[in-house]
Amino acid sequence: MSRTIMEPSINLNILLIEDNPGDAFLIKFYLEESVLKYARLLHAEFLKTAIDLLQNNEFDVVLLDLNLPDSKGIETLETVLEASQGSVVIVLTGLNDEELGLQTVKKGAQDFLVKGQFDGKVLTSSVRYAFERYQLQKQVLSYSLQLNESNNKFDLAQEACEFGYWELNVKDNSMHWSSNLYTLFAEADPKRATNLTTLLNLLPAEAAQLAEKQIKQAITDGAAINFSFSLKGHHFNCFAKPSKDTGTLQKIAGIIKKVS
Repeated sequence: MSRTIMEPSINLNILLIEDNPGDAFLIKFYLEESVLKYARLLHAEFLKTAIDLLQNNEFDVVLLDLNLPDSKGIETLETVLEASQGSVVIVLTGLNDEELGLQTVKKGAQDFLVKGQFDGKVLTSSVRYAFERYQLQKQVLSYSLQLNESNNKFDLAQEACEFGYWELNVKDNSMHWSSNLYTLFAEADPKRATNLTTLLNLLPAEAAQLAEKQIKQAITDGAAINFSFSLKGHHFNCFAKPSKDTGTLQKIAGIIKKVS
C-alpha cells in the first residue's frame, strides 16, 4: 500500500546534500520541528558522498544545494537526478535567481527554494506537496503505460481477427477509425475518416443507405446496428450500439469484421 504524505507519522527517507554547516543545521531544525520529525535524515557535504548514499539507499526526497565543494550549478542537479531515480529532488540555492530555479524545474527538480527566504513551514510544505505531486505523476505514468499496453493488445486482436473499431460522435458526426479499419478498407489516408459521410461514401450504395437508416434509428430509439455488405471482393459484417452518458446519447461505437 502506498504511503500518503498527509499522515504526520510518515517515515520519509530524506537525503540532505549541503556543505554549509549553518544551512544544514537550520534545515535539520526545521524538519525536526515539523510534521516531518519522524523522517530518517542522512546528510552529505560532498556530491561524491551523496552519490554513494544514493546508490546504497532508497530516498523519498533529496534536498540539494547546487554549489558543493566538488560540483557546481546545474551539473550538480543533473548528476543527482541520474543517481536518484524514484526520488523527489528539491533544489536549495543561495542565489535569488528565479531563472536558475526555473531551469532546475525544467531539468527535473520538483521544486526550488531560495536560502534565507523560507522558514520551516515553507520547507515542510514544499517537501509534502512535491512528494505528493511526484507520487501522483508516477501513478499517472503507470496508468498510461497500462493503457498503452491494453491498446496494443486490442490492436493485435483486431489484426488477428480481421476487424476494425469505429466510433461516431452523434453531436457533430465526427468519426474515429482504428488503424486496422484502414487496412480492411484498403484506405491509406486517415483524413478520409473524419465524419460519417466518408464512411458512407466507401460503402456500396445499397449498404450505405441501409447503414444511414440504421444509424438514424439508433439515434432515435437506441436500436443496435447490424448489417452486411461486400466491398472489393470481400464480405463484411457491421455491428454497433449507441452509448449514453447521464441519459443522453453521446456516440455510436462498433466494429466492422471481415468474414470472407
